[in-house]
Amino acid sequence: MDTNKRCRAPNYSNSEILTLISIVEKYKHIVDNKKTDNQTWKEKDEVWDKICNEFNSQSTIYNRSKESLKKYYENKKKIIRKQVAEERKELFKTGSGIPKRRKKDETTDLVLALMNN
Repeated sequence: MDTNKRCRAPNYSNSEILTLISIVEKYKHIVDNKKTDNQTWKEKDEVWDKICNEFNSQSTIYNRSKESLKKYYENKKKIIRKQVAEERKELFKTGSGIPKRRKKDETTDLVLALMNN
């Protein structure tokens, strides 16, 4: 049996998600920077360390790693992009019927606002 089995962390609660989004909003100009040179990578890594420290100091539920926070944020952005593309596709589709609408989610709207700024 493998002794190096990864321990699964609990799901993110709404309060954790809102905390993460508010912290990332402060550092958005670095986190979402498209440049990929060495200096930018170092800045991003340092900023994710800061985000992790701030998040863990504010969160009382579970301490998250920098990699976990970064992965959650990136996955959330990917899901939102996919939803927006699907909505746009449904909007321009011909035929009868009412287009599908995504379910209202406060965190999705906040991340979408971050992505659009």
